[in-house]
Amino acid sequence: MVEKSSSKRRDDNTPILDTHRDTDYVFLNEKNEATFVCKSCGISVTRQLGKVIYAKSAIRVKCKCKCGNVFRVLVERRRDSRKSVDLLGMCHYLNAYNIAEKRLIKVLDISRTGLQFSINDMPKFTVGDKVFADFKLDDINFTEIKVKGAVKRIRSKHVGIEITTIDRPKKLIFYLFS
Repeated sequence: MVEKSSSKRRDDNTPILDTHRDTDYVFLNEKNEATFVCKSCGISVTRQLGKVIYAKSAIRVKCKCKCGNVFRVLVERRRDSRKSVDLLGMCHYLNAYNIAEKRLIKVLDISRTGLQFSINDMPKFTVGDKVFADFKLDDINFTEIKVKGAVKRIRSKHVGIEITTIDRPKKLIFYLFS
């Protein structure tokens, strides 16, 4: 079902890296396996991807099913799927002089283990710093969520944090899967 480009024997069930834009995603399980499902006929195959998960770039796979359908997928290495959101909140942190500061943020996506937000000006914190974020979900109760996390990535005005503690984990998990 999955095609490999190499000088070795071609096996229809082996992944290849591909550079085209993808529309479908597959997630790795705890054994670093991904299940590829053909949308045309429904046939699925699970393959071990342990050798390619440490690649620095995105893992794009071109699959060829036994039915002849060719499709592309992006292998998502994240432990949890993300939910795109558009929520306003506040980010609290200590500046270089150990003075507490806060900034208005826009939460862009969230998962059980992390979130990404944008900030109006360049962040005054760096990768590894601890931050607090609070925001209200757009659910029926406008549930307030408070998280503590470590900054994992800063790209211009977009910040990604890994959540270390959360005040209402059950409410957030329910929201993520609704």
